[in-house]
Amino acid sequence: MDAFVPVASSAVGYDGEDHISTLHDDLLRIIISLLPVKDAARTSSMVDEVALVDAPLLERLFLLEAPRGGDGSTVMLNIPCASNLRALGYLEPRFHSLHIGDNVIKPGTMPSPSTVVAGIKILACKVNFGVLHEVKMLVAFLRCFPNIDTLHVESLTEPTGRNHAKFWQEVFNIECIKTHIKKIVVHEYRGDQSELEFLQFIVASAHELRTLSVLISKNTFTNLANAAEMTSILGTLSGVPWRRDCKMTVLGPEFQNEQSILKASDLTVDDPFDW
Repeated sequence: MDAFVPVASSAVGYDGEDHISTLHDDLLRIIISLLPVKDAARTSSMVDEVALVDAPLLERLFLLEAPRGGDGSTVMLNIPCASNLRALGYLEPRFHSLHIGDNVIKPGTMPSPSTVVAGIKILACKVNFGVLHEVKMLVAFLRCFPNIDTLHVESLTEPTGRNHAKFWQEVFNIECIKTHIKKIVVHEYRGDQSELEFLQFIVASAHELRTLSVLISKNTFTNLANAAEMTSILGTLSGVPWRRDCKMTVLGPEFQNEQSILKASDLTVDDPFDW
C-alpha cells in the first residue's frame, strides 16, 4: 500500500512527535510529493521505500535510522525527481538500495545522464571498509553525485585483516573526487588498514580537496601511545607534495557529535552532518 505524505517543517511534527515512526504497518512506502516549503525529511526503519516523486523544493533528505534486525532488510531510495535536493545521508550500502529513476545503482555502475543527480552538494555515507561489496557501493554512490563538494563518511569498520589496496589502485572516473570535493570528514576512524587505504586514495585523487578531518573513534582512542601512533600514521598522508594546500586535522572522540534531527533540519546550518 502506498501513502502520500506531504512533509511540512520536518517529519517531526510541530508537536514534537515523530509521525513517520507511528505510521501503520501497512504504510511501508513513503512518497514525498508536492512539498509546500523548503524542508528536511527524516525516514524511519519502519519504511521499506522512500521515493521522491515530485519534490522540487526539497533541499535535504535524511535517512537517520537503518534496519538493524540482521534479517537482510533493505530500504529502497528512489530519486527520480528532486531538482533542488542538496544534502543526502546517511546512505548505508548494506541497508540502502539506491535507484535513480528506473536505474538500480550497483557495483560497477558507470555515470550516465540517467544515473546521476547533479544537484547534490553534500553526501554522507556509513561504510564498513573491511567489506569489499560496501567499498564498491561507496564508489558507485560517489559516481552518481558528480558535483559533491562535501563528503562525510562514518566508518563502521571492524578489524578483519582484509585490505583492498588493489581495488583502490584500479578505481578511476569518480568525477566528484577528481574535480569537486573540497571537504571530507571521516567519522569513527578506527585505524584499520582498510580505512587507511581509502584515505590514501583520497589524498592521491582529490585535487581540489582543502580540508580533511579524521575523527577517531572512542573505541580506538584507548591510550596516549595508541593515539600518538595513529596520528603519526595519518600524518604521512599530508606528505603528498601537491597536498600543501590541504589542511588535515586529526581529532579525538570528544569532537564526535550525536546525530540531531533539530540540527539536520535547521537550514541555517550549512553542513547538517558536520561535527
